[in-house]
Amino acid sequence: MKKWKSIFGVALVVLVIGMVCGGCTQSETQYRSINGVDFPVNEVGQTYGSALDANIPEGFSGTTEEMKVFYPDLILAQNTEGIEGYITLDDFFGEDPPSPEAAAPRTLDGVTLYAQDGKTILGTM
Repeated sequence: MKKWKSIFGVALVVLVIGMVCGGCTQSETQYRSINGVDFPVNEVGQTYGSALDANIPEGFSGTTEEMKVFYPDLILAQNTEGIEGYITLDDFFGEDPPSPEAAAPRTLDGVTLYAQDGKTILGTM
């Protein structure tokens, strides 16, 4: 009987330590809904995810600035070296050309690639 009490006591201590320490070391991911899509939020409050998940209303005909509200702050990207990270929303969209005639094909060459924390630089596009 004494043996079972010892085993039960040890198991109980391990369970309690696991619950306490597990809660201390694991942070629960927060999410923010953007037009019905839940994007995860990093430690500094930036949303991050794929541009393909953005939910743009059917028939939307707004400006680029108006369209940005449907996307996360950090957009999933992969550079030519195969490194996955995130680019900022502004880098993803770039600047609008002054006229349709001035529009040129856009590249992401030289754009900074970040980790999901939005601070750690992983490389460039």
